[in-house]
Amino acid sequence: MKLGDVGREVLRAAWAAGDGAYHPATDRFVIERYCELHDRRAALLREVEIDGLTTVGSTGQTVIHPVLRYAESAEKEMCAIETTLGLTPWLRDFGMTPSVMPKRVAVRGPDVADTTDGSRTDQS
Repeated sequence: MKLGDVGREVLRAAWAAGDGAYHPATDRFVIERYCELHDRRAALLREVEIDGLTTVGSTGQTVIHPVLRYAESAEKEMCAIETTLGLTPWLRDFGMTPSVMPKRVAVRGPDVADTTDGSRTDQS
């Protein structure tokens, strides 16, 4: 899928935020999906901007624009990916930016995990 303006901007920002923590061969698929969701959300919100926040329902009543449900769905997926990529203020508050998060953690047992940089984390 070709990214739109919003998706391309998010792509640049996400890679920059990763500060070398993301692996281009594998992590790019997650980041591309995140950017596609940003494009989808932007297109849906443009539709609401053109049509208005409300519309007429099937029985003539005023209802919220139906595409807002799809925008909300995209936002939920985006939030999940943001957490995976370490792009949330909450993670930053705890110093867990992508560049300092353990790289490719491989669990070695129930209590300890080794990271690819040779350090060990106590999981208990």
